[in-house]
Amino acid sequence: MQKDYVTIKYLNDKRILILEWLKISTSLEFREGMNALIPAMEHFKTGKLICCLTNAGALHTDDQHWVASDWHTRALAAGHSHVAIILAKDIFVQLSIEGSMGNVTLPTAYFDNMEDAIDWIS
Repeated sequence: MQKDYVTIKYLNDKRILILEWLKISTSLEFREGMNALIPAMEHFKTGKLICCLTNAGALHTDDQHWVASDWHTRALAAGHSHVAIILAKDIFVQLSIEGSMGNVTLPTAYFDNMEDAIDWIS
């Protein structure tokens, strides 16, 4: 998937999906990007996901709740197993991500660069 606000790539040799926010998105764009991950996980048969948030904005409270209560349930059913999050330097983005994680108990790690995230999730 390639839009002007998000891209989703698959690293075939490592079996990792990478979601990278390219700019601040609207709620509709955010949900569209997140929803596109579900069939990608099923298609590529991987639950390993890297989310790059360095260019993302803070999530609206409604979107935080949606991720925690709706998206995570569907992602786990699709095989979501690990997540590496590359955080933005903005503290409000960091806090909104913490809010969206809800009660998710899958292996999660936070990074400031792609190389470390790939190393960890591999």
